[in-house]
Amino acid sequence: MIRLMVILVGGVVMGLTSCSASGAPAPTPSPTASSGAVSCTSILQKQSLDELVDSGLDLADPAAFSADLHAQKDPFAAFFDVGGVLCEVVDGTTPVEWYGWAPFTKENSADFRAALVSAGWTETPTASGADYALDPLSTGVVFACSFDYSGGAACGYDQPRLDEIFGNVPAR
Repeated sequence: MIRLMVILVGGVVMGLTSCSASGAPAPTPSPTASSGAVSCTSILQKQSLDELVDSGLDLADPAAFSADLHAQKDPFAAFFDVGGVLCEVVDGTTPVEWYGWAPFTKENSADFRAALVSAGWTETPTASGADYALDPLSTGVVFACSFDYSGGAACGYDQPRLDEIFGNVPAR
Protein backbone atom coordinates (compact mmCIF):
# COMPACT_ATOMS: atom_id res chain seq x y z
CA MET A 1 0.00 0.00 0.00
CA ILE A 2 1.35 3.42 -0.95
CA ARG A 3 0.04 6.50 0.85
CA LEU A 4 0.87 10.10 0.22
CA MET A 5 -0.31 13.13 2.16
CA VAL A 6 -1.12 16.43 0.52
CA ILE A 7 -1.70 19.47 2.72
CA LEU A 8 -3.15 22.70 1.39
CA VAL A 9 -2.57 25.64 3.68
CA GLY A 10 -4.42 28.93 4.08
CA GLY A 11 -6.28 30.18 1.01
CA VAL A 12 -3.94 28.47 -1.46
CA VAL A 13 -6.52 25.87 -2.46
CA MET A 14 -8.33 28.28 -4.74
CA GLY A 15 -5.07 29.69 -6.06
CA LEU A 16 -3.61 26.50 -7.53
CA THR A 17 -3.81 26.98 -11.27
CA SER A 18 -0.75 25.16 -12.53
CA CYS A 19 -0.85 22.45 -15.17
CA SER A 20 -3.71 19.99 -15.03
CA ALA A 21 -4.30 16.51 -16.35
CA SER A 22 -5.18 16.13 -20.02
CA GLY A 23 -7.71 18.56 -21.44
CA ALA A 24 -10.37 15.91 -22.02
CA PRO A 25 -11.99 14.30 -18.99
CA ALA A 26 -11.33 10.60 -18.56
CA PRO A 27 -14.29 8.22 -18.64
CA THR A 28 -16.13 8.08 -15.35
CA PRO A 29 -15.93 4.65 -13.70
CA SER A 30 -19.15 3.33 -12.21
CA PRO A 31 -19.28 2.64 -8.49
CA THR A 32 -20.11 -0.93 -7.53
CA ALA A 33 -23.81 -1.72 -7.31
CA SER A 34 -23.55 -2.46 -3.60
CA SER A 35 -21.82 0.83 -2.83
CA GLY A 36 -24.29 3.26 -4.37
CA ALA A 37 -23.13 6.50 -5.93
CA VAL A 38 -20.17 8.35 -4.47
CA SER A 39 -21.45 11.80 -3.55
CA CYS A 40 -20.84 14.62 -1.08
CA THR A 41 -23.46 13.13 1.22
CA SER A 42 -22.51 9.46 0.84
CA ILE A 43 -18.86 9.74 1.85
CA LEU A 44 -19.53 11.36 5.24
CA GLN A 45 -21.49 9.98 8.14
CA LYS A 46 -24.89 11.55 8.87
CA GLN A 47 -23.56 13.03 12.11
CA SER A 48 -20.83 14.93 10.24
CA LEU A 49 -23.30 16.26 7.70
CA ASP A 50 -25.64 17.33 10.51
CA GLU A 51 -22.76 19.14 12.24
CA LEU A 52 -21.99 21.08 9.05
CA VAL A 53 -25.64 22.12 8.65
CA ASP A 54 -26.00 22.94 12.36
CA SER A 55 -22.94 25.21 12.03
CA GLY A 56 -24.73 27.20 9.35
CA LEU A 57 -22.52 25.89 6.53
CA ASP A 58 -23.67 24.73 3.10
CA LEU A 59 -22.42 22.31 0.47
CA ALA A 60 -21.70 23.96 -2.86
CA ASP A 61 -23.12 22.27 -5.95
CA PRO A 62 -20.51 19.64 -6.99
CA ALA A 63 -21.25 20.10 -10.72
CA ALA A 64 -20.67 23.85 -10.47
CA PHE A 65 -17.56 23.28 -8.34
CA SER A 66 -16.20 20.84 -10.94
CA ALA A 67 -16.89 23.34 -13.72
CA ASP A 68 -15.09 26.09 -11.78
CA LEU A 69 -12.05 23.87 -11.12
CA HIS A 70 -11.88 22.85 -14.78
CA ALA A 71 -12.25 26.47 -15.96
CA GLN A 72 -9.39 27.48 -13.65
CA LYS A 73 -7.31 24.50 -14.84
CA ASP A 74 -6.96 23.61 -11.16
CA PRO A 75 -5.21 20.25 -10.62
CA PHE A 76 -7.95 19.25 -8.16
CA ALA A 77 -10.35 18.91 -11.11
CA ALA A 78 -8.70 15.51 -11.51
CA PHE A 79 -10.95 14.19 -8.73
CA PHE A 80 -13.92 14.54 -11.08
CA ASP A 81 -11.97 13.32 -14.13
CA VAL A 82 -11.33 9.91 -12.57
CA GLY A 83 -14.91 9.41 -11.35
CA GLY A 84 -14.63 10.81 -7.84
CA VAL A 85 -16.15 13.77 -6.11
CA LEU A 86 -14.64 16.82 -4.43
CA CYS A 87 -17.01 18.75 -2.19
CA GLU A 88 -16.78 22.37 -1.16
CA VAL A 89 -18.23 23.45 2.18
CA VAL A 90 -19.01 27.16 2.19
CA ASP A 91 -19.99 29.83 4.67
CA GLY A 92 -21.98 32.04 2.32
CA THR A 93 -19.56 32.28 -0.57
CA THR A 94 -16.38 31.69 1.45
CA PRO A 95 -14.84 28.21 1.12
CA VAL A 96 -14.38 26.62 4.55
CA GLU A 97 -13.45 23.03 3.72
CA TRP A 98 -12.94 20.71 0.80
CA TYR A 99 -13.44 16.97 1.16
CA GLY A 100 -13.77 14.17 -1.33
CA TRP A 101 -12.78 10.80 -2.65
CA ALA A 102 -11.56 9.55 -6.01
CA PRO A 103 -10.44 6.17 -7.34
CA PHE A 104 -6.90 7.38 -7.96
CA THR A 105 -4.12 4.95 -8.75
CA LYS A 106 -0.41 5.69 -8.85
CA GLU A 107 -0.67 6.05 -12.62
CA ASN A 108 -3.79 8.21 -12.95
CA SER A 109 -2.64 10.61 -10.22
CA ALA A 110 0.80 11.27 -11.72
CA ASP A 111 -0.20 14.56 -13.43
CA PHE A 112 -1.97 15.73 -10.26
CA ARG A 113 1.06 15.00 -8.07
CA ALA A 114 3.39 16.64 -10.59
CA ALA A 115 1.17 19.75 -10.63
CA LEU A 116 1.55 20.08 -6.87
CA VAL A 117 5.33 19.94 -7.14
CA SER A 118 5.40 22.44 -10.01
CA ALA A 119 3.17 24.77 -7.97
CA GLY A 120 5.82 24.89 -5.25
CA TRP A 121 4.81 22.08 -2.95
CA THR A 122 7.60 20.33 -1.07
CA GLU A 123 7.68 16.59 -1.67
CA THR A 124 8.99 14.51 1.22
CA PRO A 125 9.35 10.76 0.66
CA THR A 126 8.03 8.52 3.43
CA ALA A 127 8.20 4.78 4.03
CA SER A 128 4.83 4.31 2.28
CA GLY A 129 4.76 7.12 -0.30
CA ALA A 130 5.36 10.84 0.03
CA ASP A 131 4.10 13.94 1.82
CA TYR A 132 3.42 17.18 -0.01
CA ALA A 133 3.29 20.49 1.85
CA LEU A 134 3.67 24.22 1.50
CA ASP A 135 5.58 26.36 3.98
CA PRO A 136 5.12 24.53 7.31
CA LEU A 137 5.06 27.89 9.12
CA SER A 138 1.85 28.92 7.35
CA THR A 139 -1.21 29.27 9.54
CA GLY A 140 -4.18 26.96 9.44
CA VAL A 141 -4.38 23.69 7.57
CA VAL A 142 -7.57 23.70 5.53
CA PHE A 143 -7.15 20.56 3.44
CA ALA A 144 -5.34 17.22 3.52
CA CYS A 145 -5.32 14.35 1.05
CA SER A 146 -4.23 10.77 1.61
CA PHE A 147 -3.52 8.51 -1.37
CA ASP A 148 -3.89 4.77 -0.95
CA TYR A 149 -3.31 3.34 -4.40
CA SER A 150 -5.28 0.22 -3.56
CA GLY A 151 -8.22 2.23 -2.20
CA GLY A 152 -8.25 5.62 -3.91
CA ALA A 153 -7.65 9.02 -2.37
CA ALA A 154 -9.59 10.68 0.42
CA CYS A 155 -9.37 14.40 1.02
CA GLY A 156 -10.65 16.41 3.92
CA TYR A 157 -9.91 18.78 6.75
CA ASP A 158 -7.88 16.43 8.95
CA GLN A 159 -6.98 12.79 9.59
CA PRO A 160 -10.31 11.90 11.29
CA ARG A 161 -12.13 13.25 8.20
CA LEU A 162 -9.90 11.17 5.93
CA ASP A 163 -10.57 8.07 8.02
CA GLU A 164 -14.32 8.75 7.90
CA ILE A 165 -14.28 9.10 4.12
CA PHE A 166 -12.23 5.93 3.58
CA GLY A 167 -14.78 4.16 5.81
CA ASN A 168 -17.71 5.28 3.63
CA VAL A 169 -16.47 4.68 0.07
CA PRO A 170 -16.64 1.59 -2.13
CA ALA A 171 -14.10 -1.13 -1.47
CA ARG A 172 -11.69 -1.59 -4.34
